Amino acid sequence: MVTMVTAYSKGQIYNLDVNSLLADPQQPRKYLDPGALNELAASIQKHGVLQPILFRQDDQGSLFIVAGERRLAASKQAGITTIPGIYVEGKHREISLVENLLRENLTPVEEAEGMKLLMVEEGYNQYQLADMLGKTQSSVSKTLTITNLPEDILNQARSNPNIPKTVLMEAAGAKTEKGMRAVFDHYMAQEAKKSAAPTPAKPRVPKETAFINQAVAFNDKLANLQPEAWSEENRQELAVALQDVRRTAASILQTLGIEGTEEGEPQLQ
Repeated sequence: MVTMVTAYSKGQIYNLDVNSLLADPQQPRKYLDPGALNELAASIQKHGVLQPILFRQDDQGSLFIVAGERRLAASKQAGITTIPGIYVEGKHREISLVENLLRENLTPVEEAEGMKLLMVEEGYNQYQLADMLGKTQSSVSKTLTITNLPEDILNQARSNPNIPKTVLMEAAGAKTEKGMRAVFDHYMAQEAKKSAAPTPAKPRVPKETAFINQAVAFNDKLANLQPEAWSEENRQELAVALQDVRRTAASILQTLGIEGTEEGEPQLQ
């Protein structure tokens, strides 16, 4: 029995079964942020898919996503069974990369690897690729250097879209692997410090308590004072200062309703 292959027309919109669409194994997008996916799924559940995906068909009739993997994944998560899709022909790698760059916010690693794959498959040089993407050659060149990073760094960047492109390019610009790791590890260490839980603030001591503590500390210092070895001039100045302290203390004690006893100990009136 011969299976009939559906014929699709370029540029037309079709209502497709979500389970009939296959992911392109060389699709630039590799990482789907769970939080963003949940938000998109909630939006689709409420409003439907507002922007059609792009799809292509191979010689066997199988349908592959060219652009819109996030929309498809979110539709499945929202329980939607069909999704609108526009049929595209031609260089689907170019279409996929451009569409993702303009609409889907690729991570820096996805962008760099997508560019590199396109250069290999189509035989483009950096100038041709830059012209096709509407970028400068220097921008393309700097982005491509990201693919030179060690695989473990690339894996971290794939799963963490918050790592800035500038950091990855700076690391890739180092002359050696050791230098690349130094730049990357420094950035990750700084980010870890920022995200660390703040140290709980110490309870604020009331000003009255703080002054009492200072008075106790001052008294302790006086108790351990040994002015015998001081010069006569310094001993005289200390005596004057202590007499002032005694008069001030006596005045405060009187205000508090406390008088000194014959033994010199304060006593409540």
